[in-house]
Amino acid sequence: MQKGWVIFLASHDACFCMLMTCWVAIKVLELINVYRVLLQ
Repeated sequence: MQKGWVIFLASHDACFCMLMTCWVAIKVLELINVYRVLLQ
């Protein structure tokens, strides 16, 4: 029971980390686009 719970948490954390990484990457790309427009 406890082992399954740990595996569930680990997979949930990995999923969460991937989502956060994607979100940060999108935000960075948006910032780069804004700076590019401002610098033109």
